[in-house]
Amino acid sequence: MTKEEINEILKLHRKWLMYEVDGKRADLSGASLSKMDLSRINLRQANLNEANLYRTNLSNANLKWVIFQDADLSWANLSKADLRWASLNGADLNKADLEGADLSGADLRGADLNGANLKNIKNLPLPDLYILKYQKDKIRAFKIVNQNFESIFYSGIKYKIGKMVEEKDFDSDERVLCSKGINVATLKWSLNRKEIEDRILIVEFNAKDIVAIPYATDGIFRIKRCKVIKEWKGKN
Repeated sequence: MTKEEINEILKLHRKWLMYEVDGKRADLSGASLSKMDLSRINLRQANLNEANLYRTNLSNANLKWVIFQDADLSWANLSKADLRWASLNGADLNKADLEGADLSGADLRGADLNGANLKNIKNLPLPDLYILKYQKDKIRAFKIVNQNFESIFYSGIKYKIGKMVEEKDFDSDERVLCSKGINVATLKWSLNRKEIEDRILIVEFNAKDIVAIPYATDGIFRIKRCKVIKEWKGKN
């Protein structure tokens, strides 16, 4: 896509935002906008689904309600951008600069925030699972293992019924969705990813055992210690 074509799309988008009859909402889904300077631009409500925005400058841009689902925003400059209610589901934000950006109501589920700069970020949406950090009693979650009762993510740990499991080498960075540690999840998450031959276990732990509830979680989080209670078989 040439710069002239993009400018024409943005021109029609501005008209659309002003409710002019010849305006048209910007549809840049799948477009390659890598390394472009789009700072301070008004892309409110635009569709950038699966767009390539690698190292693109979107600083101070109005990106409210923009669809960035599965877009490549790695190393992008999003500093002070208005990302309120933006859909960043599954987006690659690896090493992206989000300093001072407003993420109120944004959907970060499944996004890669590894190494992203979140300094002075405004209204970082915390996942519902954050409530687990404030529980006083025992907490139970689910763990997918293979037929040998070993983790399908980070192998080497054996999950024996009735035994305590502990992992001292864990990743506490909540920008990282899945990493070292004991990865446990909600039942819905577990069922969606379980293969036919896998097993689902019920594990128990305390809030102090939680090491990371990722900002972009869609149901998975990390703990350092748990007790394997029993295998879940669809009833218990």
